[in-house]
Amino acid sequence: MIKAIEFINFKAFKDSNKVDLKKINILVGPNSGGKSSFIKGILTLKIQWKVNTMKQSSI
Repeated sequence: MIKAIEFINFKAFKDSNKVDLKKINILVGPNSGGKSSFIKGILTLKIQWKVNTMKQSSI
């Protein structure tokens, strides 16, 4: 299980922002606060992980 995630210079996260993750997480915040950027960051990591996994399995 992933316990924390940190984005550095990704979309709304200009500085280093570490977020501790639990079993259930709720994203709340003001408009332009980075909620969508957080989700897009997780999806980007997921896609990259799948690509890397596929590359390694084809070797």
